[in-house]
Amino acid sequence: MTETHIVKKNTRHTDIQLCSMVCGRSVDGIIEILGTYCCQALFINALFLILSNIAQWIQKEFNVDTSSFFSAKFYGLLTVTFGSYISYKVSELLVDAFLKVFKDSFLAGRMREVMNPSKSSLACINVPILLLYRCSKYLHNQLPLNLGSLDIHIKNQLLGSDDAKDDVNEDVRISVKSPRPNRGRFKRELAVISGYGLGTFLLLGGSLHSFTPSELSHPGAYAMPKLSLKADGYGYANSFQKRIIQTIGKKYGCHTCGMISDKEKYIADHQPPSGVVKRKLSGKYISFLLRHRLIPIHLVKPEQHFYPQCNKCSIKQAAAVSKNRRESVTHFGRFRTYHLCPTTFFVSRVIFDTKWSKLNRKVK
Repeated sequence: MTETHIVKKNTRHTDIQLCSMVCGRSVDGIIEILGTYCCQALFINALFLILSNIAQWIQKEFNVDTSSFFSAKFYGLLTVTFGSYISYKVSELLVDAFLKVFKDSFLAGRMREVMNPSKSSLACINVPILLLYRCSKYLHNQLPLNLGSLDIHIKNQLLGSDDAKDDVNEDVRISVKSPRPNRGRFKRELAVISGYGLGTFLLLGGSLHSFTPSELSHPGAYAMPKLSLKADGYGYANSFQKRIIQTIGKKYGCHTCGMISDKEKYIADHQPPSGVVKRKLSGKYISFLLRHRLIPIHLVKPEQHFYPQCNKCSIKQAAAVSKNRRESVTHFGRFRTYHLCPTTFFVSRVIFDTKWSKLNRKVK
């Protein structure tokens, strides 16, 4: 029994050695680094979710909701861009501080060399800017004079150079020649991280009003116009429309608060609500024009669509419409896949800027 146990133990140790030889790096070091990266990724997304809820609370305080078309989208744009940047930078500072605390540890020191969280020059930052600069430089002579200065703007504002000497070495790293390197670094990081975050956010189905409180007389923050059903007048949805609305609701949730539940019986909600439309048509001037047939009704009557809505929001909406009161509903803590938008830049940073070659190749 003892000999068998020794053989199994030696076999397991040999397997780890073979794995390390194949990878050319310490298995323990790789596991530690990947574990640290996973913790950082979780922190980035958790912090972005918190920031998006803070942005929603601020909009609630300033009476901004889904009926505020331009201001809601402006707040959404700020949330995605600056939220992605702040989430990543805070996580970077925390990882760097954590590794500095354990600087006496050999593994922590090696991880700091490999990960280098506070590195000032990152390929995942410089490469997109370089590609944009090269494309704009190529188009410089193809565009009209007033539109052909994009490359000059990129060079001055992002590359931080006032002349044509933009040094790019073989590792595709841009040598910044700016009298204010920290300011130039901030601009580059903000531009690239915001671009990563916004692009990922839109690809994952996010809308710029997704972080805005839902006004009950308008399609909510989770409304998907492409999946809405056209309503035929003020009447209720038929059985076929109700089944479709129920299916959409179970998959995408209430368009007002975002609640997803298999047990919830979603209601086919008129948007805009029929009470709001009737009140609009009964107004002094519009009713006069319609009564004397001076304008056709389709010019003043908005087209209504059905959206899935939970019973709780439906009750709130009925009360608000009957009292002709503007009321918004918040959706704190609701998670959707587009909340992962800061992750794309972080993944590119892990792929392009992790110095795996600095890991100890010897298995101890």
